[in-house]
Amino acid sequence: MEKYFPNSAKYEREAEFLTLQQGTIMVQAYTDKFEYLVRFYSQIVNEEWHCRKFQGGLSHELRRFLVPLRIREFPVLVEQAKMVEQMERDPSRVMRELPNNSGIGEERQEKPYTRPQCEGRGTVKCFECGGDHFR
Repeated sequence: MEKYFPNSAKYEREAEFLTLQQGTIMVQAYTDKFEYLVRFYSQIVNEEWHCRKFQGGLSHELRRFLVPLRIREFPVLVEQAKMVEQMERDPSRVMRELPNNSGIGEERQEKPYTRPQCEGRGTVKCFECGGDHFR
C-alpha cells in the first residue's frame, strides 16, 4: 500500500473516516464509504468500537432508534439501520404491513354481522333485508 498510496493520502482518508457523517445519503452508501475508509484508520479497533463509530455517524433520526438497542455486531447493526431508514422513508408501507389493532379506519369498515333486532312479540327479523325469516 505504501508503494502506491502515499502517507499524506492515507492520513487524509483517516481524517475523513474520523469525521464521516451520513448526512443525506442512504444507509447503504454510508456503509460502503464507512467500510472503505475504516481500512485507513491506523488504530486497532474491536467490533464494539466499530459499531459505536458507525452509529455516531448516522443521522439523528436513525440514531435515536438504534442506540438504545445496543447492537454490537456490525452486520446486524447495518441491517437494523436499513430497516429503520426504510420505515422512516415509507411509513405507509409499514402501516399496510401492521395489523389494524389501533382502531384507525374502523369507521370505514362495516361489521360482518349485525345482531337481529327483536320487535314487538319476539319476532326475529333478517339482518340483511329485514324480512320475517332468519338467515
